[in-house]
Amino acid sequence: MLEYEAKDMSWPIQCKLMYLKLRSCLYSEYLLLLLQLPCLKILELEECIMKTENMCTPSSNISFISQLTCLIITNCSVPIEYLRSLILETPKLRHLKLCYQKEIFKSVVDIYDWEKFIRTELNFLDTCEFLVCYKIAPNDKINLQLILAPFLESFWVNEKRWFICCEYVLGHSTIVLYTVPMNFNFYYYGGVCYVISAKINNYHLIQRLHNTIWTD
Repeated sequence: MLEYEAKDMSWPIQCKLMYLKLRSCLYSEYLLLLLQLPCLKILELEECIMKTENMCTPSSNISFISQLTCLIITNCSVPIEYLRSLILETPKLRHLKLCYQKEIFKSVVDIYDWEKFIRTELNFLDTCEFLVCYKIAPNDKINLQLILAPFLESFWVNEKRWFICCEYVLGHSTIVLYTVPMNFNFYYYGGVCYVISAKINNYHLIQRLHNTIWTD
């Protein structure tokens, strides 16, 4: 795994690298990577960091078509509007995996916006794996079935067969949604979780360990 700042890195002209895994990358450096690595097909980032100051981007008069087919970000903090810009630069993208460890999502409305974004703008993907979470007020009433409802539509269950689980972490007022099957390693509140799955459509309680989510 490489640790560097993209703006300070010099790649060989017509570099043939096809797979790259980095510990972190600024949002503003992402396009530079695609431009400097025209053959890159798989990009795996532990972090994609939002930082708008001193942004470095390719000149607007430079035209290129990225060959990227798979993007993985295991600690993503990129809001939907910026994620949209990232994906617009990768027309050949077919596999996307995102884990939002930070609570970028603030309400169930953000979850509905996320569902609509994937269904309407990322429907060309072959695989879409994600984990998102948000905090709720301790006294708020929880209806996991209502939160999960948009992910039970035909697009998710029949057309794509992307099945979603929705968890409420008891004692931590946290809602977590994720695709199954999936394995995520991230900071997670251990304890008892109340779960409903789009795949089996029932509720159950589970004991979750710290730092990992494993699903079948």
